[in-house]
Amino acid sequence: MSEQISIRTATPNDLEVIYGFICDLEQEELNFEDFREIFLEYLNSRDWLCLLACRSHEILGFMSFHTLRVIHHAGAVGEIQEFYVKPESRNMGIGRILVSHIKAFAREKKLKRVEVATNRKRTQNVAIYEALGFKTTHHKFTL
Repeated sequence: MSEQISIRTATPNDLEVIYGFICDLEQEELNFEDFREIFLEYLNSRDWLCLLACRSHEILGFMSFHTLRVIHHAGAVGEIQEFYVKPESRNMGIGRILVSHIKAFAREKKLKRVEVATNRKRTQNVAIYEALGFKTTHHKFTL
């Protein structure tokens, strides 16, 4: 990497870039107004952390992280909800940098654990998450 990767929190000015990332991640064009409403809720909530990985002024990746107090842990846990790195910026350690910021945040907030789920169609993500230190300990079901 010729230039340093920096991490910053997202702002409302990042809306369109993040919208593009998430549409690419989901492989569909999401309703922009609905997305905008939810994104701004994320930014205004103390339960959400939205991080951007940048080089100079270019946004290379995005991660959103939600914290929640749950009774079966008798404390708070955090879950990575969205995680995206631009295809041309992959394999540069950006995911590792984002996750290291999440781990530091989790320690600071004394979270019981950090979780992440991935869609089964994203088979390559399992190896990525394992390389980042995550363990497969649960099954997630949807209805």
